[in-house]
Amino acid sequence: MDARVYDRVAAVLSIAFLLALAAGSYYLAVWAAREPDKPAIPRPNEPDVFVENVLLTEVNSEGRAVFRMSARDMSHYPVDGTSEFHDPVLVSLDPARPTMTVVAERATLLPGGNETILNGNVRLRRGATEERPELIVRAQQMVVDGEKETARSDGPVEILQGRTRLTGVGMEFDNVSRALQVSSQVRATLSPTPAQPPSPIDQ
Repeated sequence: MDARVYDRVAAVLSIAFLLALAAGSYYLAVWAAREPDKPAIPRPNEPDVFVENVLLTEVNSEGRAVFRMSARDMSHYPVDGTSEFHDPVLVSLDPARPTMTVVAERATLLPGGNETILNGNVRLRRGATEERPELIVRAQQMVVDGEKETARSDGPVEILQGRTRLTGVGMEFDNVSRALQVSSQVRATLSPTPAQPPSPIDQ
């Protein structure tokens, strides 16, 4: 091929390539102007897992069970990472401390697995010790931290221990230190000692 012809062909091809590139760029610019970015449509927070007759157990670094949670069923929600339970029962299993049991109508396990929000007829029961009688706490809402073995509520609570009945608003309970605090509107009632039957000597 003649050198001059080759140069002309090369020049024509270069110009054609540049025109095609310019036309493509122009088309993309016009398309972007006509089709602005649409906001992402959030996914509905629908359950991706459903399980019946649930039993979850937490173990410590030594492989020993320290916390157990059972429920009638569980639904896991992938968007916020929460899990919903019906008829949950939470039990602390540390042999060094009195057993603490919490039951409710519903529960929400937060991401991370430590805190659980309980709702509906919540009842916390702590076993008796040599120093103290059994402790019962009733509320409509309660947050339990399984790792720290604590429970708290911002609403009305009723506390029963021995012959003492205590009511108030707001509560924090630590199963490790055995400390129980009621925030406000505290009222205490001491039940009378039940009458003892007469002994055989008095009859």
